[in-house]
This record gives sequence, structure tokens and C-alpha cells, in this order.
Amino acid sequence: MGNLKVSTRLGLGFGAVLLLLALVALIGWFNMYRLNQDIDPDRRRPLSQDRRGQWHHR
Repeated sequence: MGNLKVSTRLGLGFGAVLLLLALVALIGWFNMYRLNQDIDPDRRRPLSQDRRGQWHHR
């Protein structure tokens, strides 16, 4: 690697940083997706108000 030009080494380093950034973003997106799927289905239902003014899931 010592015989590569500085611009080539900088390009490879920048590409590696971008690859790591994409990997971290993909892992974060996947974990948010899984978390959303794990939420209790009752919490996804809309709320309605009864005659006494109390809120309940439909």
C-alpha cells in the first residue's frame, strides 16, 4: 500500500468510511423495523372516547 499515490489512498479511505456509514445506517434501519414489528398490536389500534370521556383502544 506504500507505493500507491496519496489520492488513491485518500479515495480508498473515503470509500471505506462511506461503506461503514452505509452499514451502520442499514443496521439502524433494520433494528427500527424490528422494533416497530415487536410493538404490541393493541397499541397500533386507534383510540376512541367513551361517554364518560375516557379513552380506550377500539
